[in-house]
Amino acid sequence: MSAFVFGAIVLALGDNPLDVYESIYIGGFGSWFSWQNTLQRVATLLLTALCAALPTQLGLAVIGGEGAFVLGGLAGVEASLAASRFPAPLDMACMSAGGIAVGALVVGAAGFLRAWRGVNETSSSLLINYPAIAIFYQLVEGPLRDPSDLNRASTYPAPDRATVGMIGDSSVHWGLPVGFVACGLAWFVIFRTTAGFAMRVAGRNAQAARMVGISVGRLIVAACAIGGAAAGLAGNPGGRGGQRARHNPLLIAGPERAR
Repeated sequence: MSAFVFGAIVLALGDNPLDVYESIYIGGFGSWFSWQNTLQRVATLLLTALCAALPTQLGLAVIGGEGAFVLGGLAGVEASLAASRFPAPLDMACMSAGGIAVGALVVGAAGFLRAWRGVNETSSSLLINYPAIAIFYQLVEGPLRDPSDLNRASTYPAPDRATVGMIGDSSVHWGLPVGFVACGLAWFVIFRTTAGFAMRVAGRNAQAARMVGISVGRLIVAACAIGGAAAGLAGNPGGRGGQRARHNPLLIAGPERAR
């Protein structure tokens, strides 16, 4: 349906929808270079999608993963820089832990507000993005800015050894299988564990879940926090491969990106 509506809009603007669809296909899948670019983005999207998918099992609509994404990435870079004297595996672990912790805190706050005061999670998770992005800009353009990067405000680059690296000779990084593993684990927890069963029960009828002793509030906070942790991990530049991984406002979508 969305493809049909999009095509109708393109046709109304005087262009051929089939030509547009062909360009989209070529850009995403028309060559090995296009495939690599697509797969690079898939890794990040897989983890970020869990920020919405996990709370959905509880009937929640969390749409504010961007704050967790940008602040988690920033925390990951700074944690990696702080641990740069440690062995490489520990440095990488610190980067991941920093992103996970801050991402869990950002989205977990929306879950806490829902469980504690019944605040609508859609509104709260979306509104939390604004102070999160403001804090990001304040830090990246202020005390955490690398003065040697004259093109755009960016953090100091994380050590190369803290990045996951590329798969073979391709430009697809090892964050891609990490994303698939994370999604597989989420599926297993939701459909093959008692905790996942409790989530699905609470999502269909929260009152009935409470009557049988399920702590719906704890499940809400946990689902939001774990989803936020996944988004924070996705924001880590080191987890997206490459060298001299930095964090900068290019990761922010919408009008804020144009600042």
